[in-house]
Amino acid sequence: MFAKYDGVSGLMTKDQFINTLRNQELLNVVYSGKEWRENIPLFKFILAADAEWAEFLTETEDKWRWWKQDANADHDKAVFEFIDTIHFMMASLLHKWTPDELESFIEKYPMKIVGLQRVGEGKRLERAIRARAAFALHLYNGSPLDSIEDLCMFIGTVAEMLGLNNIQVHRAYLLKNERNRQRVAGGVLRGEYDKSTESTLTL
Repeated sequence: MFAKYDGVSGLMTKDQFINTLRNQELLNVVYSGKEWRENIPLFKFILAADAEWAEFLTETEDKWRWWKQDANADHDKAVFEFIDTIHFMMASLLHKWTPDELESFIEKYPMKIVGLQRVGEGKRLERAIRARAAFALHLYNGSPLDSIEDLCMFIGTVAEMLGLNNIQVHRAYLLKNERNRQRVAGGVLRGEYDKSTESTLTL
């Protein structure tokens, strides 16, 4: 489930995954307070992830919109729409289990260290869609292991689709996480933040 060596694939290492969980928990608190789980129902995080995934698909039309001759393809934008999707999928996972609970589960039940099974380019988006669907289902009816496996499969598959290794995925996540914190500090929750003044995030 996790990458064995840094840089091998888009699959995160165990330490990267846990670090991402903890950063996401802190971001959720920044946006919605310590009682964010009680304040915001799980389905809203799932829908938010769906919305970000739709934006990702807009930036990768060349991968699926076969009937359009000038299908959109913006790799740089797609990377950070992917990262936005990860943010809300992580938040969904954390809605059910705390970072401590998830880390304890990972340590108690050692995960198989595997590489992402390679699939052809035409199959990657399909596998990502299947992993996202399974993730949402398992949040309601599965174990943490099920959901972690689904999330890792999704992250690894889309990273492969975008040509990213796990170091780049983790770095992109941290960059966007920090940008989101800056938005809160700048007044985004009060409607006082102007996104047009932001610099473009790049890896």
